[in-house]
Amino acid sequence: MRKPPTLTSGRLLDVLDGIYAAAGSPAAWHEALTGLADAFGADDAALGTLAPEGIVWMVSPRTDPHWMARYTPYHAENAVWHAIAVSRAGSAITDDMVVSSAQRARSGYYNEWAHPQGYQHKLGSLIRQEGGRQTVLTLPGRRTFGSDAVQALERLTPHIARAVWLNECLQAEHARPALVPPIATPPPEHPERRGADRRGSPAAELTWALRCRFGLTPAEARLALEIARGDGKQAAADRLGISYATARSHLSRIFDKTGVRRQAELVRLVLGVES
Repeated sequence: MRKPPTLTSGRLLDVLDGIYAAAGSPAAWHEALTGLADAFGADDAALGTLAPEGIVWMVSPRTDPHWMARYTPYHAENAVWHAIAVSRAGSAITDDMVVSSAQRARSGYYNEWAHPQGYQHKLGSLIRQEGGRQTVLTLPGRRTFGSDAVQALERLTPHIARAVWLNECLQAEHARPALVPPIATPPPEHPERRGADRRGSPAAELTWALRCRFGLTPAEARLALEIARGDGKQAAADRLGISYATARSHLSRIFDKTGVRRQAELVRLVLGVES
């Protein structure tokens, strides 16, 4: 059995280097996940995004493609994955937290899929969740994962989430058409507020630019665009169909993320951002 590693600060810094290398180059996830698995004494590290219609992308550098192809029928019995999927983003979960020895003994997932590969235990985390998509990291291995591993993964999870988010921003940047000029005046009718906006329109491009540049959520970016119309929080909230208290809460987070402190400064910032 693989000897449990010592999760020193130096080892975790090496893992972080790999994660941020992958942030700029998605092809580097293979090496980053291999390093992550080694640091935790796991056999593999699988990172992927799942949507209601299926797997969007998945990187699992050490899992045999033969076993990956056979996974789908066993997914419903993967209790650890399902526990991760309903957990709070950033929290780490081990199989010992959610599955008893008796349940493992009866599980087709363990007996027919995991155990033949030598996977006896699992550690994982919900990395991020947005728009019905969930990005999940799992580390299967031959040994139990203790509290030190749980705490270490929870420290790393925000960095992995940031790297995946940057991957998405870079992908969108390469896929979209040429930049349009900055918006000089607020649009009289804003399709974004009705959910009818599509990527490619100036409003949608500006919303995406605000999210990528400042880390705003979709709701925060939409409010920032409405605030840029210059008629105050209540009018912006009314157009978006949200309460004044919700708008005020969003605006506070927008200020924290963008570094501005007044609505007039936010208006200038939004109107100066190229979509």
